[in-house]
Amino acid sequence: MSKQEHFHVEPWVDYVGSFIQKHRQFFIKLGNLETSLLSDTIAQITLDKPIYIAGLARSGTTIMLEMLAEHEGVVTHRYKDYPPVYIPYWWNWYLSHVPAKKRKAVERSHKDGILIT
Repeated sequence: MSKQEHFHVEPWVDYVGSFIQKHRQFFIKLGNLETSLLSDTIAQITLDKPIYIAGLARSGTTIMLEMLAEHEGVVTHRYKDYPPVYIPYWWNWYLSHVPAKKRKAVERSHKDGILIT
């Protein structure tokens, strides 16, 4: 089995990601509009001791992110939040109104024991 056969991205995710990338400035403006419209709600949210995770590929950032995300009081982007990270509120609204397919968690292409859906 080739490396490309191990790596699978749903066609719609590839399409949406490509579309957002090609129209990045539009989505940045859309994200700014979302922020502006939600400014009263956002102003009520307090960030205390933010955690930033960065690293090179295969350095363990995903497992660290998953472990931290399990803790109460920690919020993070998840796989379902990509690719439209510029508009998280509207994307979550959309996801809450679209019937979700039940998917069996599978090991990601890195073969490292981390399961994704």
